Amino acid sequence: MTLTDVSTVQGINTLLYVFATEENAVQNLIVNTIKFAVKKSPQFVYPLIFQIFLNNLRVGGIHAFPHHNKLYMVFERGDHSLLEFLNDKVKDFIDKMYLQNMVEYNLAYFDTEKLTPVSNPSHFVIFRSLLYSYLRNFFSNKVQRAQRTPKVEKLEEGLRIPIVCEDISGDISHQYLLKICQGLRFLLEVTSKQRAMLWVDLITIAIEIDQKTGRATSLSSNKLKKISDNVYLEYLRRARPNPKNRAKLIEDYLQILEIKDSLTISYYVYIPELDSFDKVELRFERVKAI
Repeated sequence: MTLTDVSTVQGINTLLYVFATEENAVQNLIVNTIKFAVKKSPQFVYPLIFQIFLNNLRVGGIHAFPHHNKLYMVFERGDHSLLEFLNDKVKDFIDKMYLQNMVEYNLAYFDTEKLTPVSNPSHFVIFRSLLYSYLRNFFSNKVQRAQRTPKVEKLEEGLRIPIVCEDISGDISHQYLLKICQGLRFLLEVTSKQRAMLWVDLITIAIEIDQKTGRATSLSSNKLKKISDNVYLEYLRRARPNPKNRAKLIEDYLQILEIKDSLTISYYVYIPELDSFDKVELRFERVKAI
């Protein structure tokens, strides 16, 4: 996926909500891999991997993505205990889900691989997945737990980070809570000059929370209309702020996430030959159009 460099935009003197690395920053991105092959019933196994396994790794500081019989991963810390954590989580997932005959893996054979996300679409998907996973953890301690709902639905829509949520249930329902959440969406793209770019935009999400199960689901506009005209109009009011208010909200939410003019992504890769970790940094600087 490519994008024209922002520096080519002419005649604009406004601050764009985009953060970019230097040129050639993503020409070769080193990551770890292990053998992780789904041998049987992929229609059953893959949903479990994405809904349970990857999330369990992420909360422990390991960001992973399965592709072509490999598990691609990076680590938040250069700590050998994360290797033990990975070993435990893989075996625990396989055993609890009864997948012994469906998944083949080899935790003893770590390897490294260089991703080329600009020229290889599969590598872009892997890079995007690892980066979004990292950012979810990176932002999690900056947003109160009670406000964080729901999870990201689709990678194509970018990484959604709800920041402020307000209950608008009123007397509509006793079983469900209705909330309108606002926050930021981060969308990754890469350019022909080997730069990574994070576009930032405002999001407004209406969600419904089942008070019995705690399950939160996002609501479409049609669903909101069926619930209440007042709820629907309140959602529209918040989802369509004027340009000045939109800009202020984005800046306010960036401040909550402690992002001003730059964002640094630091991750570690295990080098098996040396039994040590190498640190990799990607620095995203706020871009100002000329």
